Amino acid sequence: MKHFNNPYNYNLPADESVFYGRHELVNKIVQTVLSKPGDSIALIGGRRIGKTSLLEAVYRSLSDSVGSDRLKPIPILIDLKGEVIESPQDFLRVMLNCIDEEIACSEYNALDPLSSQLSSTYSGGAFHRKLDGWATGFLKRYGLQPRLVILFDECEKLSGAPWSASLQGMIRAMLTAKECRSVLKIVLAGSHGFWSRAKSPGSPLSNILSYHYLGVLDHDSAIKLIKEPIGHLFKGNDFIIPTNIVDLLLEYTGGHPFLLQYLMYMVCEEGVSGITAEQIQHAVQSFYMLRPDFSDWQTAIGKIGTRVYHALAKSNTPLDQTSVRNAIGVHSELVSLVLTELYCYGIITNTSSVTHYQIAGRMFDEWLMNGHDFSRPLTTIRPRQTQDLSDHIMNCPCMEDRDIRDGIVKDLPDDVRYVIPRNPQTNVDVYNIVREVVEQGYLEQLIDFVRFYERDSLPFRKLEQYLESLT
Repeated sequence: MKHFNNPYNYNLPADESVFYGRHELVNKIVQTVLSKPGDSIALIGGRRIGKTSLLEAVYRSLSDSVGSDRLKPIPILIDLKGEVIESPQDFLRVMLNCIDEEIACSEYNALDPLSSQLSSTYSGGAFHRKLDGWATGFLKRYGLQPRLVILFDECEKLSGAPWSASLQGMIRAMLTAKECRSVLKIVLAGSHGFWSRAKSPGSPLSNILSYHYLGVLDHDSAIKLIKEPIGHLFKGNDFIIPTNIVDLLLEYTGGHPFLLQYLMYMVCEEGVSGITAEQIQHAVQSFYMLRPDFSDWQTAIGKIGTRVYHALAKSNTPLDQTSVRNAIGVHSELVSLVLTELYCYGIITNTSSVTHYQIAGRMFDEWLMNGHDFSRPLTTIRPRQTQDLSDHIMNCPCMEDRDIRDGIVKDLPDDVRYVIPRNPQTNVDVYNIVREVVEQGYLEQLIDFVRFYERDSLPFRKLEQYLESLT
């Protein structure tokens, strides 16, 4: 079609013209952060599921809002991936600078910059009182009660570092302090790895955030994403996307917004005079060959996630958690965490009963079935290296936690878990676990369990570097 501008874009966050299926959640987030006293939020989703698109939609909605009681929301969108954050002070500096930049571009820019009133070195009560004083000055000047709503993207940076606990403690103090409650709210968007750390017992953020989990689009929203962006091109014409083509797109993608955008972009690049099944299949194959996303997703979910996914893919009916545990031989609550992660990546979905799961679309399954497995087998560990390996594994926080450690041992195969001499001393207990899995040939399973809990934490990265040094 001449002068046709392809409305689909799979590389960038969705703008208003192709933002579907999340409006109810946007409204809920806006109502939550603007209510009295309001709440702060965590958005959990895998790569490419639409976290950034959702944050931008929340930003647009808040920018046009004035809440009840003359409440003026001031949204600030911060992409942490583009910021250098190596300490709580760095985080605070970035936050204050971004607030100043946002306010400077608004009509409410007569007050002194917030960063000039607040030090980037957090001082607890003094910081809270100064922030409250700034809000009081704003109210006197403009007759509006300001509420800073900071939307943080790529929040993986806030966990897994030696200073993460201090940073999260600082965030908790700011959100719960009496002087700050009505002035500051945050929305944290991150992956399942961020969620598992933020919600774990002992985390400063574990009980102060309202959690929302992003999955695939619902059926009607997915159909709108397929049809509406190009619908205006055919007003007055008889062209429609045939039902069998819509069904094929949903069969491949399961309603995953990124996959739908990619396939629709590719077929529209060939022209939209008539979308065929052959065009869709060609687009699917190009995704397998050209895009690294599925490889990245498989790396992120690990072997445990892949085993759970395979169990669901092989089943003719949706499975509940108990059935999944029985299918893969893992009996702890780890399965629940894995199912949540796969849901947030948009490669499985739950049924109307909520308690049962099934795969979402066949693209990821087809990719796996075609032998796309780039995982590297672990090197063989010699007995004399067991102590060094044990030291590296013990440095991972999940292995310091007795409850998590017990769960990991419970999920090891019977022929090793029953022979591990458990010990109340952490270092001895970890060494005994490592020694037995090395001797019995189950080191890879242990490392995969640790990887699931640790993700890209600094101790786990050091563990991986150590393992690589042995190859």
